[in-house]
Amino acid sequence: MRVRSCFKLFLILAMLIWINAMMSVWGWAQNFNPVGNVKKCLTCHSELKKEFSKKIIHKPFKDLKCTYCHNPHAAKHGHLLKEDVGILCTRCHKNERQTIKMRGYFHPPFKEGQCLKCHNPHASSSSHLLKAQGERLCFACHVKKQFTKKYQHIPVKNGRCLSCHDVHRSEHESLLKREPKILCMSCHSYSYARLQKIHFGYPVQNKDCTSCHNPHSTKRRHLIRPILHKPFEKRQCTTCHKRPQFKTVALKKNSASICFQCHPDKRKDFYKINSHIGSGVFCLNCHDPHASNAKKLEKQNEAKNCFHCHEDSERDFFNKTNKYKHPLVKEGKCSVCHSPHGSNYRLFFEGGDIKMCTRCHKRQARFTHPIGKDAIDPRSKRAISCITCHELMGTPYQFSLRFDRKKDLCIQCHKGY
Repeated sequence: MRVRSCFKLFLILAMLIWINAMMSVWGWAQNFNPVGNVKKCLTCHSELKKEFSKKIIHKPFKDLKCTYCHNPHAAKHGHLLKEDVGILCTRCHKNERQTIKMRGYFHPPFKEGQCLKCHNPHASSSSHLLKAQGERLCFACHVKKQFTKKYQHIPVKNGRCLSCHDVHRSEHESLLKREPKILCMSCHSYSYARLQKIHFGYPVQNKDCTSCHNPHSTKRRHLIRPILHKPFEKRQCTTCHKRPQFKTVALKKNSASICFQCHPDKRKDFYKINSHIGSGVFCLNCHDPHASNAKKLEKQNEAKNCFHCHEDSERDFFNKTNKYKHPLVKEGKCSVCHSPHGSNYRLFFEGGDIKMCTRCHKRQARFTHPIGKDAIDPRSKRAISCITCHELMGTPYQFSLRFDRKKDLCIQCHKGY
């Protein structure tokens, strides 16, 4: 009897413990239910109440599900977000997750996962939760005065950037929706005969219009770019080209020889040990033969021109973890250190590695670590110079060092110590 009574008592006690546990779980669930929880959020974050009156409301916010994005207690990310913004957004926006894995050209904020540069996370008066509509959003980053010169492209004048550009990714440079010659002709539907007549008899219908015309705005009529090649400015096309022929725009000479006939002083640069003239490389890789925005008729700004071929430097430059870069690299001034045509020194330096660096870093010229021809790197068997330890395009380490200076950098060579 006593055993039976004890067993009943044990069952009753176990049942009470189980009921208490279930009530605790139920209470926890109620406390963290997103719908119930958001009311508590709004008691402190009262400024969010006005967001519900806006035209477009983010669905999780509209459904009062704050914990879809935020952790209610603690987080490694700002605003108590569960994950980094770029990852968090693609948890739901799966199409964008696939887009970022594709090859092509990307809008930098999209590529870097900075969705909130353009979008509001809760609600907006603009479509797609954009912070502003049309050109006002673009001009938050892009300098407006470059687009408001005397002569403006009609889509630019009307604030319709997306007539020509995609927002996240494109197969074409500058995020164009199609390649330039097709995109332009979709609005400027001239007959081939008229187009050829406008261009002094040359068949230009299959050429890139933006090589001569600025697609946004300029001080010249017909949106011609501001800096003109002398023969082009004087309409002396036959200086470089043969007379117009059906469907062809032929040059009088091949390769760089066409340029050297007017620029003979540049010829000697290309006979140096390292030269930018070679198989498949020609002056027109970097320079435009007709019109440009740059004084030296470069196709793009200096850094973009270089990155077009030097993809490894571009990767280091845009890597988010590489926060330490040489100041001139940040400014995109490659030619201050590198000779753009040719050089007798490695990496196209205008002088030897050490000479190039110490012309600015004079104190480091007296640095105590051995450098020069009497100090040989055991790995490469080459003389140690500044760039043996420093990576100027970008690194995660202070002073643009290739490795952490506390230990890792030194033991690359001093393995026996």
